[in-house]
Amino acid sequence: KFRCFNADKFTNHPDTYIAFFTYPFCAQKNWDTSIVAQNNAGNEIFVHVPVYYESFKNKKTDVTVDTHFIETKVYRILEQEHIDFNKQDPAKAFDLVINKVERQNNEQIAKIANSVHTDQILFKGAFLQLPSSAVMAYFGDYRTFYYDNKPLTDEYHMGVDFASIAHAKVPAANSGIVVYTGRIGVYGNCILIDHGLGIFSLYGHLEDFLVKRGEFVQKGQIIAHTDTTGLAAGDHLHFGMLIDGYYVNPIEWLDGSWIRNNIERKIIDARKRADVLKYYTQ
Repeated sequence: KFRCFNADKFTNHPDTYIAFFTYPFCAQKNWDTSIVAQNNAGNEIFVHVPVYYESFKNKKTDVTVDTHFIETKVYRILEQEHIDFNKQDPAKAFDLVINKVERQNNEQIAKIANSVHTDQILFKGAFLQLPSSAVMAYFGDYRTFYYDNKPLTDEYHMGVDFASIAHAKVPAANSGIVVYTGRIGVYGNCILIDHGLGIFSLYGHLEDFLVKRGEFVQKGQIIAHTDTTGLAAGDHLHFGMLIDGYYVNPIEWLDGSWIRNNIERKIIDARKRADVLKYYTQ
């Protein structure tokens, strides 16, 4: 489910609402989208909304995990999370991190996001990529992990990994309010920024925090430096975008044309329709 926000600020009409929503890239076929409205008496009405879904092509990658990574990263995370494990069974320990700790981490991030209700747009235009960086891993990459030439487990990568120089300056991808700074399991030191209307950006594997919770940050403002905290094998930034706690493809949000076509023009169109509605209901 995705929240609706009153769109009076955008349309000048009190009875209009705006909602951002997404769908699972691995289950887009036969995905139903509906709007649910409820009156003060608790009566609900469901309206089916036809939506065009683009097919998503993800890349399959094999990742080899060595003993050093297990001992310095996996064991450390399990200890930090106070989860019992057996050092004689590194495969099981790694599975615990991916299938238990990471799941709990994502639930924590979603809970933080859903506790915030900002009914205005705080961002403007395209989101920023880490300067002078290369993409090391894409959103939706299907990873299979191997240890000692044996498969351990697999998962979808729910963000984009940007790599530049070590300890690179990390800018806020867009304007917003910092709602979290701290350590979250596999993401290490991370920052979560609220951009309004249920839209959030996530910055993981950070070295430090140059901003505080509750602080409004400007687009491009330096908020941290990259590092290898959490489950990072090398210095890089894990960048994620979320709608109401659900991960979406960050690459789209870096594209100014995508922002204009899928957000800005939709709001302009809604404003025009609201003006027509206001004219006929006066």
